[in-house]
Amino acid sequence: MHYNFIVYPEAIKKLKETKLDEKIEKALRNKKVSLIPGRIYDPADAIWMVDSLKENGFFKTIPFNFVQNFGEDVYQDWHQGLMKLLNKYINEQDSYWEIKKLGRTQWEQMSIEEDFPVISGYNASVVLDPEIFWQFKNFGFKSLSDFLGSVGAFARMKDKCYLDKGYRWQSHSGEQVSEFELGASEHGDFRLKKVDITPYKTFDPTGNLVSFRPETREEVQYVSASHSVESSLLTILLKWANQEKIPSEILKNYPDFISQVREQGQICGNFGDFGYGSLSPQMQFTYASGPLVKSSTLPNLRIVPHNLPCYGGDAGEYAIGIGQDRELVFVYQDKSGKLSNEEVSVPVNDFDNFFTGLFYQAQRGLGRTSVKNLTDIMDYYFSEEFKEDNK
Repeated sequence: MHYNFIVYPEAIKKLKETKLDEKIEKALRNKKVSLIPGRIYDPADAIWMVDSLKENGFFKTIPFNFVQNFGEDVYQDWHQGLMKLLNKYINEQDSYWEIKKLGRTQWEQMSIEEDFPVISGYNASVVLDPEIFWQFKNFGFKSLSDFLGSVGAFARMKDKCYLDKGYRWQSHSGEQVSEFELGASEHGDFRLKKVDITPYKTFDPTGNLVSFRPETREEVQYVSASHSVESSLLTILLKWANQEKIPSEILKNYPDFISQVREQGQICGNFGDFGYGSLSPQMQFTYASGPLVKSSTLPNLRIVPHNLPCYGGDAGEYAIGIGQDRELVFVYQDKSGKLSNEEVSVPVNDFDNFFTGLFYQAQRGLGRTSVKNLTDIMDYYFSEEFKEDNK
């Protein structure tokens, strides 16, 4: 399943420069169909997507001098590529994305339900007029496949953006680019998602070089903790900042930050918590007593005394420590204490974004922790009482 797509900066830049992004968003507001894919149970469902282009007048607008103006057999190659994909699907043969990653190639199997509407131009046909559907060069693209696919993937993600309500930021490490999203599940459980969105050289299943790709399982990491852990996590962030002497602009100018947060207020959300129940900031810091353990290897993280519980009777928890590059590290461990081989790390330079994300999540009413709970902790942290308690 490919629920999300990653559109590369070069494609987004072209859409913005030509105002096509605005046209797409306007079309999505006025459209009568959803781009969130349904199941394709039969090849006829996929063939219908191609036939719908003809039914809706898109083939009537193919330029008469298409080959002369746009390149040898551009349309024919595009159409034949789609037919080959469908023939493979009919014959139960797999098709693959080719993603040139750092030092290796990832072959990602095509998912017909999610990928074909993007590759075929069907999604693009929902948001583009027939008059501009074929004019890929006018928008700075080098191929019809890249144009229609990039538009389709961009529209697909815009169509579902109302489902993604968390706080997002991008993080750069060498050539690699990651996107974080801090939010909550539909039950108010804490969620931190990290996705590798590096614009790797990508060939779609028809063999064309394109500026987008599906978000794959190997590129996504999650911290899926229980609800109401944000207060504890905030105290851990403060300990991380203190131990690593992180130069945080937010902590440096905290009165301005908290004044803005209080002025903006809070949406009640699904769980109706405005933080007027009992919560002791002192107890939160007792929970996070002792330093975070620094470790360059996963096994040493077994002794980390700071944990976030996971939801469920048989669920474990996340051990939290500091890695060799000063990053905050989350490692899942089960009830027996066995650690996962995978970790989710947040770079030290992302402290302010992580901190902001916790407050954003509370302000939007996404989890079960209120803004008041968080501001009470921060008021205590900057108080004389805190200094006395920690002598």
